[in-house]
Amino acid sequence: MFIYPEHGRRPSFPCAIGYLSAAILQVEPAAKIDVVDLNIEQNKEKFEDESYDYIFVSAISAHFYSVERVIQYVKEHNRRSVVILGGIIVTSMPKKIIAALNADLFVVGEGEITVQELIMGLDKTKINGLGYKDQSGQVIINPTRNIIKSLDTISFPAWHVFRPEYIAAYREADGLWDYNFPVLASRGCPMRCNFCFRNFNGTYRSRGVDNVLDEIELLMKQHKIGVINFIDEYFFANKKRILEFCQRIHNRKMKFMWSCMIRVDLADSDMFSTMKAAGCYAVQIGAEHGSQKMLDAMNKKSTVEDNIRCMKLIRESKMYFGTGIILGYPGETPETIREVDAMLHTTGLTAGIFLIQACPGTPLWVYAIDNGYITDEISYLRDSFNGDKELKTNFTNMPTEYIISELNRITDETSKYTLNSGFDFRTKAYLQIGFYLRVLGRGDFVYLAKRMLRDIRIITHMKRDTSSEKMTNKR
Repeated sequence: MFIYPEHGRRPSFPCAIGYLSAAILQVEPAAKIDVVDLNIEQNKEKFEDESYDYIFVSAISAHFYSVERVIQYVKEHNRRSVVILGGIIVTSMPKKIIAALNADLFVVGEGEITVQELIMGLDKTKINGLGYKDQSGQVIINPTRNIIKSLDTISFPAWHVFRPEYIAAYREADGLWDYNFPVLASRGCPMRCNFCFRNFNGTYRSRGVDNVLDEIELLMKQHKIGVINFIDEYFFANKKRILEFCQRIHNRKMKFMWSCMIRVDLADSDMFSTMKAAGCYAVQIGAEHGSQKMLDAMNKKSTVEDNIRCMKLIRESKMYFGTGIILGYPGETPETIREVDAMLHTTGLTAGIFLIQACPGTPLWVYAIDNGYITDEISYLRDSFNGDKELKTNFTNMPTEYIISELNRITDETSKYTLNSGFDFRTKAYLQIGFYLRVLGRGDFVYLAKRMLRDIRIITHMKRDTSSEKMTNKR
């Protein structure tokens, strides 16, 4: 059994569980695999079923609060099943996590081969990438597991182990993202941003273009997916690969819509035009800030000018735009916050604005420990990642209330740009009509009425805002 812990957001397909399930079925085709997603249902009674040989929990560090409770419940109610924890929550600080949590085994690093060797019955002391406690309680971590060199050798996620209602929940999101499904075209990121954990030791690997498109074809045929959301940290590392991907979509006569995240220094109007012609309707970037001082402090290796140029090019391409801004990083001042204001007003775009959070395994985490912001790492994880959206650690000389008020102010002042961001509303209309038809097919008339009323209000607001802008320009 695989358990996906609560994370406080809408349900999303857990790619790691899909890949690990496929890896298990490669070596044990008759294995019975069940998945319990606690973001969809609270079915903890299933954890008491001792017929499962293994209960896997896959999580990131932000899941610590939920993971701790899940493992405690399983160990109290199930004496037979072996509990295994894996994911970034373990890989980012293995010794501390293994010591703190009551799982039987811990997967450190890339998990496919480690899990296969477990299922095949190898001695746990001989399995690379595995951690555990010995009889005296001492933490043991076996030698590091080498990363898989060719991602094309990995089986596609085992979607069929997820119940149909789960697949429906994953693919039916709100608004623009209706009927989308996540796909990973690569693993890792070569950049070294100070607030981000560098998984796979910072090694970047991409799948072959045709391997990615083969997976998408299966999703389209088996689950009627029409919108793909590439969730890579670094979608294809260069312009050449992106253009190759777009060309192969045309060559294979595939019709689907997709979104991705790219670095701002890759921005190019011709590339965006090619991407849009190949079905791309949304591009997300990691702008992170509007102050060069803060970008340098974060080690972003990008400039404010890069951000502005990329944002304007996306707007001109009439694709949907998304980015994130981080406030509260060490060195933040009222002046640097005003530079965020200036960047967003210059581009006429809005952004998701977030408060900084130190994460295990990052330079910011080390900074927080060295400067006394974190004195007990496990207590910090337990208290700081429990779903509360307040600023847990203030790394600045400004009052916390001021930072939060500035976040809310900038969000309010730039929210109007969401409706006039240049997005091609014909594309949006196609998505919405398809959404209405699917809800109608399910017979959920109440929900359909609520959504249609909401969309009418948005369109009315948009027209009123556009009219006001035209009157201002005439004056």
